[in-house]
Amino acid sequence: MVTLLGGGLGLCVLPGTAVGSSAAPAGWRLVYSDDFTGSAPGSVWGEYGGTYGIGANAWSPDEVSVSDGTLRVKMERKSSQGKPYTSGGVGTWKLAQTYGRYEFQAMAPTVAGIDSYVTLWPPDGDDSDATLVELLAKPATPPGQEAAYLTINYGGDKSEKTVPGSYCGAFHDYVIEWAPGYESISVDGRVLLKSPKSTSMKRWIGFVMSNGDTLTGTPSASAALPAEFDIRHLRVYAYSPGAPGSTASTSSPPASSQPSSKASAAASSATTATATPTRTTATTTPTGAFSPSAAAAGQPPAVTSTASASPSSGPLQPSSPPSPPSAPLSAEGAASTSHGGGIGLGPILLVAALGAAALVGVVFLSKRPQGARRRT
Repeated sequence: MVTLLGGGLGLCVLPGTAVGSSAAPAGWRLVYSDDFTGSAPGSVWGEYGGTYGIGANAWSPDEVSVSDGTLRVKMERKSSQGKPYTSGGVGTWKLAQTYGRYEFQAMAPTVAGIDSYVTLWPPDGDDSDATLVELLAKPATPPGQEAAYLTINYGGDKSEKTVPGSYCGAFHDYVIEWAPGYESISVDGRVLLKSPKSTSMKRWIGFVMSNGDTLTGTPSASAALPAEFDIRHLRVYAYSPGAPGSTASTSSPPASSQPSSKASAAASSATTATATPTRTTATTTPTGAFSPSAAAAGQPPAVTSTASASPSSGPLQPSSPPSPPSAPLSAEGAASTSHGGGIGLGPILLVAALGAAALVGVVFLSKRPQGARRRT
């Protein structure tokens, strides 16, 4: 079940939710626990929408579901918004924080042509401060072997590494630990990448599928679709220096490292995709699934939540496009020069032009796709 714990983030336990039994490592405080025991993502989540501009997929809230203690992100061969594939993406948009530890189990599909990835994405930034854990069964670029493509960005600089291994077709344990001065990515207890620097921007965690870029390619005509990217037992910790290790009660036992029969079937028919979030402007109030325009191809999407900043109900990415600003940005003060007690035509035209440009800019930003990544 889903549990939000009170503390520095101002979170509280939601009615009808429960926390699993999970030990908080020293220096970290458990703030969110999700064993996906419901029938839909909890209130802190939101689904991706729009298209992956440099790829072959569109995102739809219909491709995200919860069942059997598993968050299921799906990709299928279905045309949507001018793209030949439709996939899911979801993130904890209402749970952005500076620094954190994220523990979860994930199983990526075994089909070539799909990028299943985990991201830490800044609501108020772009991919220059994002972390990506991209899992591909068979990349389209040489040497074309199963691998994890790891990238930790921190304000214009980055640490990255490609680690061949087994990540698809079975559940593996992942830990992303992000603190002042470092960030690390571990799989099954082994640190695969540790960066000597880290961003201080607030970020949320997301799980996404995409395809069609140079790295990923697309599934073959014979590939069995739909395919699933499955997530279990998510734990989110806040950075709390000096905090002793503690235990929160959890109702679900640790997940088996072996895939369920349903997950296995999905994995055997999976394809490989990649997506990256883009942020939305603060002037936009989303009312449904974020549906950015194809013009924003390749730009990380802006974060939009389906409700207020405080935890409540609703998917992370709403199911209908966000409403554009009700009015253009104010141009007051932009050009208010008077001549002899009156305002000339020039300043008036300048104000009008600035107002129109501001409105276009706001609408464009609000249409950016959540999750379109830049890696090609």
